[in-house]
Amino acid sequence: MDTTIIDKGNINLFKDLLIPEEASLILAGKPLFALGLVDNGVACGAVAGGPYESVFKVSSLFVAPDYRKMGGASLLLKTLENLMLGIKGLYEIQVDFTIFNEEHKLLEKFLLNTGFSFERGADGIYSVSLGSLANNPFYSNTASNVDVRRFSTLPVSCIRELDQKMRVSDGAPLSVPLESAQLEADLSVAVMNANHIDGFILFDHSFSGMLTLAYADSGSGAGSSAFSAMLKTSYQNALRKYSSDTKIIIQTVNSLSEALIEKLANNRELISRSAHLRISE
Repeated sequence: MDTTIIDKGNINLFKDLLIPEEASLILAGKPLFALGLVDNGVACGAVAGGPYESVFKVSSLFVAPDYRKMGGASLLLKTLENLMLGIKGLYEIQVDFTIFNEEHKLLEKFLLNTGFSFERGADGIYSVSLGSLANNPFYSNTASNVDVRRFSTLPVSCIRELDQKMRVSDGAPLSVPLESAQLEADLSVAVMNANHIDGFILFDHSFSGMLTLAYADSGSGAGSSAFSAMLKTSYQNALRKYSSDTKIIIQTVNSLSEALIEKLANNRELISRSAHLRISE
């Protein structure tokens, strides 16, 4: 097996081994570094990423199933490490990933065996089963008298207005407009102020098709009581629609959200990983 730098000249050989956004960046000549793996003339793997401060962050690492357990992934990472040695200010390679299936567990084992150490990432991604929330008294209480409505019952004009408002303020929670996002409209709920959305909670299917609590905003009105009412309403709606073993994915972004998740999902499982390899001679 051999490695080669992926560029516009050979991207067609490797584009199916990269995530689509990476292939588009390379085609556009944008700053993204990628190495391809070749076996007897066949493109069979790739690693891609770029520097961030003193770290080279890997955005994807993939070897085709028929070529695994042949040392290809190790060769890609070792070649990457050797190339990074010559770049001043880069001290480690970092791989952030989330464990959703057996393949991700194999990646974790592989990185451990390759010499990576694991650290607590800045953003924690947790998995919690719908049924486990039933043990928390918070969800068993009836939602307050705050007027909470499902997104599935809201006029499209209200959702468009909210989306435009957030994009103007650089606070858009999703990369696509809300009206075309893969929202779980029966679990996504809002508190209304007149005919406008004030507080809201968004659930979508962004993580491998699993339910994801993508964004939450208690709004300017009832504050914590509105937030509590929305969470309880979402949970009660979820129980009507999904089985108790359904997984919900929640990401924390700061100490406040971390404390909230600890309180509201005490049976949560941390599924995000941050692997680090010190670059050395």
